[in-house]
Amino acid sequence: MGSGEAPDLAGRILCVDVGSTFTKGFLVDLDTGIRGPLAAVPSSIDTDVLDGVMHLRAVSGADEAT
Repeated sequence: MGSGEAPDLAGRILCVDVGSTFTKGFLVDLDTGIRGPLAAVPSSIDTDVLDGVMHLRAVSGADEAT
């Protein structure tokens, strides 16, 4: 990827809200603008907040191949 080029996002982006109790998010199809269903998982403030984000990726379908 050269300077100024956008990364390949496979046509989807995961929008995430890390809260103190729940980490919430949804996928957006960048071609159509259609938003997927909201997913929520417990936040992992006792370990690492990224644990909650990784769990959200798995349950939202963000890790699935397009």
